[in-house]
Amino acid sequence: MNQLSLKSTRICRKCLQVLPLSAFYINKNSRYPDYYCKKCRGESNRMARKKHDHPQIMNKPKCYLVLTLVEDREQRIRLIRHAKQVVGESIARKQKRLREAMSD
Repeated sequence: MNQLSLKSTRICRKCLQVLPLSAFYINKNSRYPDYYCKKCRGESNRMARKKHDHPQIMNKPKCYLVLTLVEDREQRIRLIRHAKQVVGESIARKQKRLREAMSD
């Protein structure tokens, strides 16, 4: 049997602390603990996300129209009806896909 599976502690390779196995995520495939503890893995993932986020996407201003702020009543009603139609069509497509998947 592998010696690693018998140990109840592990050293985090980032913070170098000896921690119990419960402080590490277990890989589902290999069933071995991660090299980083949960706290260090979280910090590592946050740093990676910050580093790899696309600034052109992140800094893009949101240009969504707020229908309730449209002052022209007729235009607002037209936009609301159109939005309702689009949502209805989307729901119908999803229900159709679900029915097809259930029948297969």
